[in-house]
Amino acid sequence: MKTKYLLPNYLKIPGWIILGIGVIFSVWYFAFDEVIDIKLWIPALYYYFPMDSNSGLFKLVYNSIIDEIGWTFIILGSLFVAFSREKEEDEYIMKIRLESLVWAVIANSLLMIFCIFAFYGLSFTIAIEFNLVTVLILFVIKFQIALRKAKSYEK
Repeated sequence: MKTKYLLPNYLKIPGWIILGIGVIFSVWYFAFDEVIDIKLWIPALYYYFPMDSNSGLFKLVYNSIIDEIGWTFIILGSLFVAFSREKEEDEYIMKIRLESLVWAVIANSLLMIFCIFAFYGLSFTIAIEFNLVTVLILFVIKFQIALRKAKSYEK
């Protein structure tokens, strides 16, 4: 079955590599932020920090870029893995893909409702930050498990 919106199959392996690098950068940032710090002047559309006179629109901010690199790689890698065509893409795999995506959206929504009532302040901001990628990550996990189950039934 030919689909226009799926990426080519050859992007799946680079996607896993990019995703892995992104996870390493993110863990590195959260675990060793003060030890290894790469700071640059970065243009920011909006910057706000309490009691900072530099707050406002269109500012140059001196900031560590490790977390931005990590999140960007996680998002790109997840997109490549999630939306790369399988070697043999048929209607059954498309059905599994759709069911996995619906499941991921519902699970992510329930997770966010939980976070709304469980986290407050900066913790909630961090939970929202993780929410940027949880739909993609949940989809990849569910889709890969469903694919493996389907392939094991075929044998």
